[in-house]
Amino acid sequence: MRHNKLLAHTHHSLTLWSGAFSSAEKNAKVWHFVCASIDNL
Repeated sequence: MRHNKLLAHTHHSLTLWSGAFSSAEKNAKVWHFVCASIDNL
């Protein structure tokens, strides 16, 4: 039972981390696009 709890917690953490990472990746792409647009002005 305890092992399953730990596994569930680890899976939840990984899900949170992957979600945060994918949004950070999107933010980086948006930021890159904004910087490129500013450079073109």
